[in-house]
Amino acid sequence: MRLISGTWCLRSFKILDRKDSKMEICSINRESKNMELNRSKTLYEIAKELTPGGVHSNVRWIDPHPIYFSRVKGSKIWDADGDKYIDCMGNYGSLILGHGYPEVIKAVKQQLKNGLTNGVESELSIEVAKKITQMIPCGEMVRFTNSGTEAVMHAIQIARGYTGKETIVNTEGNFHGCMIMFIATIHIQRKNGKYRHQSLPQKVYAEI
Repeated sequence: MRLISGTWCLRSFKILDRKDSKMEICSINRESKNMELNRSKTLYEIAKELTPGGVHSNVRWIDPHPIYFSRVKGSKIWDADGDKYIDCMGNYGSLILGHGYPEVIKAVKQQLKNGLTNGVESELSIEVAKKITQMIPCGEMVRFTNSGTEAVMHAIQIARGYTGKETIVNTEGNFHGCMIMFIATIHIQRKNGKYRHQSLPQKVYAEI
């Protein structure tokens, strides 16, 4: 059984060969003979006709094609070819307890009886917010969002409203969300001393 551990965002993986019990560790550059991934290749041929690049997030792309996964459990994740991986990403950090943790499954099943989401305020959200402020004292107040992008957008609105300033600081090369001003410094080029992203207008950079 093949075990692979990796940091997805850096696109670097390690492989433990499944052909013998020896834990042989080697880097994967996707040209490795150890990685056939025939099912993933087939799925990619289908997916690329339906979704740009065959992926719903650019960080999931790995040359010559993405790896497609079928199931998860605990700290492990299985691809469509049946290979078993160590999931070092953990849904970008949100799954600190791993996949399918029994107490989490139990709580989700219980909540499903009362509704999972309804677009209005709930007593449960107050309980969770209270718990968070108790666990993180410096987090004086809480507002829940649907994504990291949305959370950063709220943070920028609050900062601009409080300071009266418009320019924001963006860490070059890092991902802060999918809003235009966030992706402006990812995969960038400089031309004549100015930043340039092939899909963004130059005026975007006036805000960061």
